[in-house]
This record gives sequence, structure tokens and C-alpha cells, in this order.
Amino acid sequence: MNKGLLLGLERFLLRIPRPIWQQEVARSAQSAKKSLLFITADHHKVRDNEALTFTIRTECAHCGKEICIEMDSELHFSVSDPGARPLVFVPMVDFSSLEDASIIDAF
Repeated sequence: MNKGLLLGLERFLLRIPRPIWQQEVARSAQSAKKSLLFITADHHKVRDNEALTFTIRTECAHCGKEICIEMDSELHFSVSDPGARPLVFVPMVDFSSLEDASIIDAF
């Protein structure tokens, strides 16, 4: 098949030859592919609503003791030191309307 693409502009129809629109589609596909190179396996898990677990290794701001906190995608957490009782909170931020550079700046 050697069919072109019809492009409507106001009351006019323009025929775009097949090689030209195919080249543009291929270029757009390459651009989309490049823009998604940052996606990791964890990004796919989030997208597919799979369980995700991550570990935060930090230290207490008060005494300097190392703290290891595990958290899952349901925001349940556990602390590696059974005697530790750190204050853990998840800020509720509407990322769709966040204009600040980071969530820290939003507070």
C-alpha cells in the first residue's frame, strides 16, 4: 500500500506522502523512547501497583546514632533497632500543584 495521510486544516485537506509521515512517526517514537530512559524497575512496580519496599539509612539528629528504617508502598514502616522510636511522618503533598523546587520548600 502506498497511501498517504490526509491532514485537515480548516476547510482544506492536505495529502502527506507515506514516507514523510512514517519518518515523523519514527522520529516521535525515538524522542519518546529517549525521554523514558530514567524509568527503573521500581518505576514500573509503582505504575503497575506492585508492592514496593525501600530502606532509609540515616542518623538521629539528636544523638547521631545510625537509624535504618524500612518502608513499603502502603507507608508501613519498621526500624532496625527494636529500642528506637523515631518520629516518622509522611508529608501529604499534592504533587500535581506543587510549584516549589522540593517538598521542603513547600513547608
